[in-house]
Amino acid sequence: MASTIHDRWLWLGLGVLAFFAFKGVAHGLREITRLSETIEHPRSKKAPRPSSENAIKTESLQTLALCSNVDIRKAATDLLCNRFVNNKEAHRLLSNDFHSGDPERVAQVQKHCTKSAFSSPEQQKDCYGPAN
Repeated sequence: MASTIHDRWLWLGLGVLAFFAFKGVAHGLREITRLSETIEHPRSKKAPRPSSENAIKTESLQTLALCSNVDIRKAATDLLCNRFVNNKEAHRLLSNDFHSGDPERVAQVQKHCTKSAFSSPEQQKDCYGPAN
């Protein structure tokens, strides 16, 4: 004999199922909203740490600027150029050398300003040290 379930129980079961489904979806949406909120923390009174870029010595950057690895060479060159652009004293010294009456000094400045540090493989150094 086939069992029969009255429609009232089917609708009641569907209503209970829908209720818990909506509750679950609402809870999930609230959780997503809570997790995606950004919170601004109050500013601390600490002095800013010097950037790690400024901690690298210029001599080290000069060595890395001659490296055979293109990415390392580019990063070191960018850091050196940024340091030069931000240094007013370097601008003044370069201008003084360029406008000096000594033709040898002017020629040296022009040579260094127009020469590419990466023009030939002989000028490049291996930044990883000598090969074994």
